[in-house]
Amino acid sequence: MPRDVFAAFASEPQETILRAALEAHGVAVNGLPLGAHLETAIQQAMRAAEPPLLIIDLAVLAQLHGSAAAFCAWKGRACAPADLLLYCSGQYAVQTPARAWAQAMGARDLLPGCDLVHCGESLRPALDTILALLGAGPADWPAAEVALQALPAGLDQSTQVAQAWQHVDVLRSHGFEAAELVALMRGAQGVEIRARRYRAKTYDECFVGTDCVNWLMRTAQIGRDDALRVGQALFALGYIYHVVREQPFRDGHFYYRLRAQSPRIDALDLRAVVDQLRSAVPIRDRKYRGHSYQQCFVGAAAVSWMRQTWALSQNEALTLGERLLELFVIHHVLEEHHFRDGTFFYRFCEDEA
Repeated sequence: MPRDVFAAFASEPQETILRAALEAHGVAVNGLPLGAHLETAIQQAMRAAEPPLLIIDLAVLAQLHGSAAAFCAWKGRACAPADLLLYCSGQYAVQTPARAWAQAMGARDLLPGCDLVHCGESLRPALDTILALLGAGPADWPAAEVALQALPAGLDQSTQVAQAWQHVDVLRSHGFEAAELVALMRGAQGVEIRARRYRAKTYDECFVGTDCVNWLMRTAQIGRDDALRVGQALFALGYIYHVVREQPFRDGHFYYRLRAQSPRIDALDLRAVVDQLRSAVPIRDRKYRGHSYQQCFVGAAAVSWMRQTWALSQNEALTLGERLLELFVIHHVLEEHHFRDGTFFYRFCEDEA
């Protein structure tokens, strides 16, 4: 029998999907409490003959006012023999820098969220990883598919990951994969990307929404409405963002950027970024319109520090900050904004305690 699996998920539909796939392989998943006694329950699980496998959702740690770094440090001290997989229920894909960040902290890997309709792509790699750690042999995917087909249709339609895959389907319906399309947009024959001015302010590395729609029409040989939907899908997946994050993707004279993709930010050690950021930017109580916000820092200060420390562009600094947001390292104090270069207050998740 494979050793025990203990898991804490923020997304009940995704937990149901993963449970079904594992149970098809004879692996039972024991739920961990989503409360203050998470660590106590894990220590009790360590009493088993074989050290368990832990699967912990980053969103759960954030809900408990913790961070992956603090949890991994605790696990290393208190439950070192257990294997740990971190899980990102809000992301349909996990990039290499994020996986390296998780592994550097002691996790075996960082798994993306899963989706029932696209389970072959979203779940199968995670299932292979889990079964390999359990020593349970290769995945029997046909058996898993039978178990998944028995689940209610539309089980996970409202989840962030399922919605992301719907946007992937929009791109694929026109013959595109997101990464390939973005590479074309950046290329010599792509969208015109340059500095632009609006109301005496210059915005670097941006393009105009209408120009992008026109380019998509020419490139994909599609109509205007379809081109707009493709742009909106890229926007929803995070490949495009409005320069001051105040507009959706629109067919008009609005400025957008492609999310930065550069060896400079990919090479950064996210753990070191977090440690240095904590000591470099002022973290204190702040007030805005009569409300007090404890132990927070200003987005503009963080962007300025990132640019000075690693010679990043504004786009690269914003992309780096957004990665920290997606990994629940930091968050906007009211959960209302992405990472922005302005007087917006952010807090380290572990400081919530």
